[in-house]
Amino acid sequence: MFDLSLLSQETIVSIAGSTITTVAMNFLVSRYGEKLQFNKMKQGLVEEKLKEPELSWAAINIARARNLREIAEIADSQNDIPKSEYVEFSFEWFNRFFDAASLVSDKDMQTIWAKVLSGEAEEKGYYSFRFIESMRLLSKAEAEVFLKISKLAVQTPLGGVHVISPENEEMLELYRKYDIDEDELLLLEECGLINMGVEATHEIRLDSKLSRFFNDQFFVKFSIAPESKFETFEFHSYSFTRFGSQLYELIEEITNPDFILDLAQVLKSQLDGEIAVSAHTYKLEEVLDVVVDMHLSSRDVL
Repeated sequence: MFDLSLLSQETIVSIAGSTITTVAMNFLVSRYGEKLQFNKMKQGLVEEKLKEPELSWAAINIARARNLREIAEIADSQNDIPKSEYVEFSFEWFNRFFDAASLVSDKDMQTIWAKVLSGEAEEKGYYSFRFIESMRLLSKAEAEVFLKISKLAVQTPLGGVHVISPENEEMLELYRKYDIDEDELLLLEECGLINMGVEATHEIRLDSKLSRFFNDQFFVKFSIAPESKFETFEFHSYSFTRFGSQLYELIEEITNPDFILDLAQVLKSQLDGEIAVSAHTYKLEEVLDVVVDMHLSSRDVL
């Protein structure tokens, strides 16, 4: 029979604590209601459960609690929240997070989940329920493929992270050189990380300062070649989805300097002098932590 008294109970809207780990422990208390069991969390809980079947917790719940605690501890080591401030989460959000992240025991994946937790602590609502669900479905093998493609990503002056489309066999061979093939690109689309269905088209004027793309190390510039009739250059790319862009921010991977130089060389060869292609190192000029300009080195590296 349904207990009508449940309707009168106050709904938990948020959950807070002095640290993210404290929040995690408070959540586990509210979820399982067996606070005394947490005193044993410093021990090998799963092994203890197997040795003592009379323990009231199921082994899977002990493992999930331990995983959450480990993720929360990593998050505490990462966040910049002042020690004097309380950490607060939406209870519904934290409950969704627990259902997804508590099944993760791999340390590399725990680190990514910890960054999600730390980021949400700093900016409530930044990671949606849809993001959490997408992360829950992402395996470590899929994350490793995304890590590989992230090293090959480029940015444009108009913003966004892109993967230059491999539009011909020479471009495909370049991607294979860096251990990415068509099947892996399709896998990333299936995971909702890149959008291959609608290619982004970049049409740039060769006399513009925006006629370029870049990564963390090099800047590839396109310009008008002597006696050429071309005034614009067009290339295509797969853009990262919102999920892909947020995951890209989390992994903080440094792009591969060799790839963008190889890419520039392939494009230079294919354009056959019709459009000038050069690559440069660069530095960003900042004022009050705001990027205001990009300065190219005078010496070409390509």
